[in-house]
Amino acid sequence: MGRLNNLAYPEVTLTIDFGGSGTKGIVQIRGGKPTAFWIEAAVIEVPYTSLAFQTRNLGNAYPQNTAWVGVGEDYRAVGYLARSIYSATPRLKPRKYELALYKTLAAIWVIKQKFKLSDSFDISLALLLPPGEFEDSALLKPMLKEALTQFDTPTKKINANLVGYECFPESGGIYAMYCKNTGEAIRRKVIALVMLGYRNASVIISRRGILNRGKTAKLGMTKMVDLVIEGTSGLEAEELIEAIVAAGDEPKAQHFYHLCSSNSTKDAQIEKIISVVNSSRAEYAFTK
Repeated sequence: MGRLNNLAYPEVTLTIDFGGSGTKGIVQIRGGKPTAFWIEAAVIEVPYTSLAFQTRNLGNAYPQNTAWVGVGEDYRAVGYLARSIYSATPRLKPRKYELALYKTLAAIWVIKQKFKLSDSFDISLALLLPPGEFEDSALLKPMLKEALTQFDTPTKKINANLVGYECFPESGGIYAMYCKNTGEAIRRKVIALVMLGYRNASVIISRRGILNRGKTAKLGMTKMVDLVIEGTSGLEAEELIEAIVAAGDEPKAQHFYHLCSSNSTKDAQIEKIISVVNSSRAEYAFTK
């Protein structure tokens, strides 16, 4: 068997999941190994002059912390820069494709910087959208194709030629792997895949190998976090999420100690937080 011709592959192959808690992706540079990356979810519109000033010393920070992109006259800070400098918050109400353009362009710039790519290259994209928003993929493709031809970044303009585009419903990869492992039996089974994300919850059902279009509801983990915030005082969602995740199934005082400032009432505050976390988790599970 002859060797595969590496030149037949695009220089960059990129897969992205536009999660409400962060943009998660896997990138493979032609001839290299796949590498995972993560960029914070915030996106906000900002004037070019402000972005240029804030990122004038690029050598002092990782690219994922200084990402911004410009398409025509539309400039957006993305990720840590958007959150830390411009106080942007993850926007959970818009459909994912509405911000996917900027998140994808920012990810491409970060990859270009990390792998020291040229300003022009071929790229193949594989994107994930919730089953209930999967039809938006047809709207996203032309937006990306046009923007990729020339977009502005903290270094210089980038030209990326889109040579491959695929969009899959979230959990599509898990379903494909399950089908591969199950074999012929998938044609006799009824299975359901449920995804509980930060922004929303989705389900897809396969009946005898026929996959439905799936349903998506805004019942992600953010709903539980909102319940905790409503039942306590002075807590921020970001630090609260980290504490809840670290606590797992058994919240203890050490998981929430750093969230309380007053030494005289700290024990009472922590006890209150733990109580609200437990009750909110139960209410969230019942709602779902």
